[in-house]
Amino acid sequence: MQTAIKTYADSPVKSQGADMLVRYLQDNQGLLDNRPLAFTHGDCNTGNLMFTTDGQIGIIDLGWGNNCNDPWWDFREMAFPNILPAHFITGQLKEYFEGEPPPEFFGLLAYYIALGAMESLRDFTGADYFEEVRIALNTFGDMRNPVPTWYLA
Repeated sequence: MQTAIKTYADSPVKSQGADMLVRYLQDNQGLLDNRPLAFTHGDCNTGNLMFTTDGQIGIIDLGWGNNCNDPWWDFREMAFPNILPAHFITGQLKEYFEGEPPPEFFGLLAYYIALGAMESLRDFTGADYFEEVRIALNTFGDMRNPVPTWYLA
């Protein structure tokens, strides 16, 4: 988190509202305390799902993403309603949690999406950084509401 904030502070490239993401990261760093760690995919999205010969859904492309992260880390990839419909993402969350996600999940999801947006500045290749900041701000009401706007309770 500190690296992403330092990269932003040192960069001449600024996005409107990115300071709200930085403030959210700074104010909510405690959300990471005592989180479990597990091997995660790192790029979990529908492009890495396939049907197996017996009709099950399998996950592919596990090679590069074998990182040790919070088990909820990979949900940040699914949290963009311009890629996946709200009903699909909400259904995935409710299935994973066997009901409504716990309240702390949404705060962490907002944290991970804000961090991802800030980290995109490091790999700045055009409009991606600005788009990720805009999506994060719109999804979480300028970082005032950790429950995403697309979540269907």
